[in-house]
Amino acid sequence: MNKYILGILPMLLLASCSEEADIKNIDSNKGVEITFTSGVNANMSLEIDKAKSRSIIENTYFSAGEQIGIYGIKSTADEMNLLDWTKENIVMQEYLDNAQYEAKAFANGSQLLKQNATPKFPDESGAALVFYAYYPYTANVSYTAGSAPIIPVEIQSTVEATPDYMYTGKEPVAAGVAEKSVDVPLTFNHALGRLDFYIKTMVDDFTTAPILNKITVTTVEGQKGSMDISTGDITTDKSLETTATNVFEDSPNTNITVTSTLASKFMFIPAVDAIQKIELALTNENGTPTEYTLYDKSTGAEAIKLVKGKTTKITINYTRTVNMTATVETWVDGENDKEIDIN
Repeated sequence: MNKYILGILPMLLLASCSEEADIKNIDSNKGVEITFTSGVNANMSLEIDKAKSRSIIENTYFSAGEQIGIYGIKSTADEMNLLDWTKENIVMQEYLDNAQYEAKAFANGSQLLKQNATPKFPDESGAALVFYAYYPYTANVSYTAGSAPIIPVEIQSTVEATPDYMYTGKEPVAAGVAEKSVDVPLTFNHALGRLDFYIKTMVDDFTTAPILNKITVTTVEGQKGSMDISTGDITTDKSLETTATNVFEDSPNTNITVTSTLASKFMFIPAVDAIQKIELALTNENGTPTEYTLYDKSTGAEAIKLVKGKTTKITINYTRTVNMTATVETWVDGENDKEIDIN
């Protein structure tokens, strides 16, 4: 998958507070100023297009008004590659303790992120900072000594209401003694797994085009949990072995044509056995409502694999000759395109 890095103009930070006793703050009135270069890793989408939902970030930049959180841990150039959240008594640099950034409108090939104070490297020889960033920003952060902060994750009933959770991982950066400012590159990666449904037909003589009215995806209850901001790994609150389920629906009301059309998008916490059932509601060419079970894990069908930062793509081929309940083979890393025929 392609990665796109996007230039961002120098920015200011908004100070914020941490409640963790083991993390200390250090003041820095001098030192080298920090600016950022940031972009969104576009590997979640197989195709870059206009999103139907503003919650899924398709572009290589953030929409204006989006909120981002950034941490900066004090270090030295010699220690920065070894320093992380597992070390005891780590020190947070001033204005970089879950600092809140706001993305401004993307224009002229760059994007301004805004804050109210100017973060700087420690004013000493060999100064360095270890950066971690995540999206979306929240003040509801949990801290445990010896581990990275975690933020709450919850898949909402609609994709429009579900944030596209992202993280950068560890970014260690040193400041040169002669530098007045340092540009820090940050690349955001998607933490959820995505499920895309395409619809098409090989039939080109319909009097009236059939319509895909609704797609229903049933998952296990574990669609709520916590994300480690350093790795993007999500731990669910509910066991994936539970018999309780969640139901997610999308109503695209899309005409089925010979051109493959992206009908619906879903985002879920990535797990092998999360998807339990997929159902479709269509109106056929005669105007008759018809329902199909496309996938049912309880029948012994092989699991649909959802992978962090990847898209699993299902292509549904509407035909006049095949009437079946389909099973779906496993996709590996969202690379495979599986077609399923229905009548």
